[in-house]
Amino acid sequence: MYDMHIHSCLSDGILNIQETMNTLSGEMQVMSFCDHEYIFDPHEYTLKNNVTKFVSGVEICCNIQGVAIEILAYDFETDNEKFVKLVREIRNKRNNLLKDILDIENISGIKNLPFNIFRKDIRPYFIKKYGSYSHGWNKYNRDYVKICHSVPAKEVIDVILKAKGIPVLAHPMESFKGLDEHRIEELIIDLGIDKIEMVTPKHTLKDINFIRSIVDKYDFSASVGSDTHGQYLGNMNVHNIDLQDSKFNWIKNF
Repeated sequence: MYDMHIHSCLSDGILNIQETMNTLSGEMQVMSFCDHEYIFDPHEYTLKNNVTKFVSGVEICCNIQGVAIEILAYDFETDNEKFVKLVREIRNKRNNLLKDILDIENISGIKNLPFNIFRKDIRPYFIKKYGSYSHGWNKYNRDYVKICHSVPAKEVIDVILKAKGIPVLAHPMESFKGLDEHRIEELIIDLGIDKIEMVTPKHTLKDINFIRSIVDKYDFSASVGSDTHGQYLGNMNVHNIDLQDSKFNWIKNF
């Protein structure tokens, strides 16, 4: 069993990394925490055993031809200066945007904001003040996507590769929602990478079959992840895809 996309309390999830690693170590074959712009380095944590392979990971906001997407990075040099700098810069874009909104709105009651602020941290305050989460963005013409996904995906991928990491396109059918299949295929090919997150609760069986057709057509590899933001991993493989398929060998071989 693999789970290559887990969020923790260090971005917009709930799970504690150390506790989760100790709980699941031995139950999973390969795992990675991929928080938004927070680098997971498994060497910073102590394991009860080494049965499970924990792989360095991070999820990075970017865009391809103006379409907001996320790129997952794995097995990179966690101390690579250019890589660390890029992740920090994108995180700071989001943090500065959210702090800006909070300052302008003069929203009280928010204390001890995390260094990795995310939308969930201010959602209750927008809703309480306006009855609508989107109003806080619209009122002051702040575009979350254009600011937080402003870095081109190819720049992100280039930095990942130079850090000897593995770039993977996250949940493409969520990111490309509303686009026709031909356009989605064009954008995936334009990225210039050969690994796609195929099995995720965010994908329907139809989505998975479409991504599989691209994976097969271009001899790509596939990834799997629960993309959990909650307290439990949940069933990342609700459609019972064969995870022993050769398309997942790159994960198995860590």
